[in-house]
Amino acid sequence: MEQKEVKAVGGDFVYYTEGEGAPVLWIHGLCESAEIWQEILPDFPGYRHILVDLPGCGNSEGWDEDSITVDAMAAAVYEVLRAEKATSVALIGHSMGGYVGLSLLEKHPQLLSGICLLHSTPVADSEEKKRNRERSIQVFLQNRDLFMREFFRNLFAEDLQDLLRERWMELFERSKKIPATSVTGTFKALRDRKDRTAALKAFRGSKYFLIGGKDNVLAAADLHKQALETDSEHILWSDCGHMAFYENPGACAKGIRQFLDSVGE
Repeated sequence: MEQKEVKAVGGDFVYYTEGEGAPVLWIHGLCESAEIWQEILPDFPGYRHILVDLPGCGNSEGWDEDSITVDAMAAAVYEVLRAEKATSVALIGHSMGGYVGLSLLEKHPQLLSGICLLHSTPVADSEEKKRNRERSIQVFLQNRDLFMREFFRNLFAEDLQDLLRERWMELFERSKKIPATSVTGTFKALRDRKDRTAALKAFRGSKYFLIGGKDNVLAAADLHKQALETDSEHILWSDCGHMAFYENPGACAKGIRQFLDSVGE
């Protein structure tokens, strides 16, 4: 895998490429990095994979807190696609990565051949969820380690949290390198992001929701309803929470393959 870099409004932005074929763009979620895709990526030969590290994550430098918005991150991803001369990309976004992907879709729909929302939603935060984001920032600032451990543990289905403790602890350990301002800035970016339901509904490419039946972050029933409202396909995994690529990697790979097969049909 080759590491590359582009200049973005907020700062340097690192991405990676691997393979040859139709381009597939992978965008990770909150406080993760491109490393989350490493174990399932071999399941998709015959594609040119483009993976990004969002600000402060992986090898991308931290941006100033006020520079971090969903739209700014999408603009950085756009610069990656320009650098790679990619003009028709299948996009897979995990959680926050889906929000970034939807911003890209709204501004540059012609660039996307399809979008797959993996445990993600086009809906903006409710007022209650915005208040919860604010509380999360305060708890994070008071006790970073405790907050981040619980944050990652809660991403997994409750009945898998002990079994997969090594997974969420690995995510926690990696997150220690993320600048505090990147974490708080990203929470604020999620709080303030636009609703992009209309943009998703209007999109004419392939559209998939991949849903965890035991997701503690996004209710499966809500995502199912959103899929129907936006004329999107959906797959529900009854045994997964918010991290299907770790909780049931075989099912996750199968769902993503179904999405990729649908692109261009």
